[in-house]
Amino acid sequence: NPDLENAVLSYPLLAEKLLGSGTKGIFYAALFATILSTLNSFMFLSATTFSRDFLFRLKGREDYAKTYSGIGLIFTSIISVILIYLIPSVIEIWYTIGSVFIPGLLLLVISCYYPKFEISKFYALAILTGSAVISLSWFFIRNYIDPENLLSQIEPMIIGLIAGLTIHITGMKKNKKNKFEI
Repeated sequence: NPDLENAVLSYPLLAEKLLGSGTKGIFYAALFATILSTLNSFMFLSATTFSRDFLFRLKGREDYAKTYSGIGLIFTSIISVILIYLIPSVIEIWYTIGSVFIPGLLLLVISCYYPKFEISKFYALAILTGSAVISLSWFFIRNYIDPENLLSQIEPMIIGLIAGLTIHITGMKKNKKNKFEI
């Protein structure tokens, strides 16, 4: 199908051309089962992560674990629907989320493996939030810069990495200074 405008539709269109009615039904059922299975896994993983890593740490009550999971499921569902509405392409969603959140995580993962790059929890939180905010800001600001300008070609991830690296180096200097004072 060389004239296909939307590549996402290649498998369904191929099924329409090649499969009979019975096998086509099985194919579509398998296609939907794969999509729903992936959706369930991501939703429950996101809800569990949100409830255990954020809500539980704020409240700290083990007896509310079921409630926290429900709140996490509702919260992540709302965020997911907003993302789907604002960014209809799956590739664009992955690109946007990666560009915004990976810069903060990357430096912290590296510092976990190399104690020489260790920083305090305060600076780790500053890297996570600062890199995300700066990357997201650049993501929107970049749209208002003239496409001919070189600045419009700089990816949000690069800006976030520069911001995160700046905060990380500051945290390492403070960490080194505190180690010598002890």
